[in-house]
Amino acid sequence: MRETEHHHRSAAVSRGTRYPERDGSRGREGNRGPFTIAKWGLILFLLIYIGLILRDQTTKDVDLSQIRQALQAGAEGAGLSEGDLNAFRKRFGFNPEGMEWLYFASGTLMNVQEALVMKSEDPDALSAAEAAVNARIDSQKEAFAGYGTNQTDLLEHAVVLQKGDYLFYAVSEDVEAWESAFLSCIR
Repeated sequence: MRETEHHHRSAAVSRGTRYPERDGSRGREGNRGPFTIAKWGLILFLLIYIGLILRDQTTKDVDLSQIRQALQAGAEGAGLSEGDLNAFRKRFGFNPEGMEWLYFASGTLMNVQEALVMKSEDPDALSAAEAAVNARIDSQKEAFAGYGTNQTDLLEHAVVLQKGDYLFYAVSEDVEAWESAFLSCIR
């Protein structure tokens, strides 16, 4: 039987055909080439990326009193006090009906430092609130253009974040600390 195998193999080689075991191919079930490794690497990368995005958007359901407590010291240090509904409507031109909110504001118009946290399960309401916040920032920049360089700089570094059911907005010399305090409450 060995001679027959050898004979068939020799005949095939002489005709120019190649056996799969001689050309390096291992057939369909053994294909583990670089394309397959790259494909699985890409799938793994996408799964990790999607997981990180979802984790970043996941927030705890926190009572605003806990966020108030976290922001209170920074607000008092900046000379801010908790604003009422009239101050909120006047400054943002927005009615927060159906939303929970917390607003720290200055008693003087020359101080642009302020902080706002809004909570709603309605993404459209949060988007409308974010539009009102951005309009507030733009109007403040216009008001202080040319003479209020410190205020304009603070407004340029304002933070506006929408995370889960929350909208956070802050203008402050310590904006990073306020943002960190807020994020530590909701994560």
